[in-house]
Amino acid sequence: MGHIDPSGLCPCNAHKVKLYYTPNFGGSGYPDYHWYRQDSNGGWSSKHGWAPVGPQVDPSQDAAASGYGVFCANMCAPNQDGTAPVYNPGPWNDPKHIHTNNCYSYACDRLHPPGPDNKPQPGKHPLGPNFKCKDVIKAAEQDGLTMDQ
Repeated sequence: MGHIDPSGLCPCNAHKVKLYYTPNFGGSGYPDYHWYRQDSNGGWSSKHGWAPVGPQVDPSQDAAASGYGVFCANMCAPNQDGTAPVYNPGPWNDPKHIHTNNCYSYACDRLHPPGPDNKPQPGKHPLGPNFKCKDVIKAAEQDGLTMDQ
């Protein structure tokens, strides 16, 4: 009722995503975030920045290995077509998408409109230069995601 989820399951027509964060990505002095999505096979996949979608991974191990040491939240993203996303890197690795969509748009099973390099993500809600986990969560909620409680 009301999509409250005490058992940790996302509502119907949604899939799980995990959000990780770092306050100082690669020693740059700037924060960064990274998303993982659970696919219909139960595995987890992601894009790192504008790199191609890689193999399925364990989110906590991949996040730690790639510099995102802070776990922020489990969230639920609406399924684009009513079914959980399938692990199929091909469409996300073509030239039309690889340099305009990032881990957020991939995790959220949405193809945000292609844009110029450095297009603010997530979605249409830009983040300031010193954002924190709560800011990414708020932007995601404005884009239609919910907390997985």
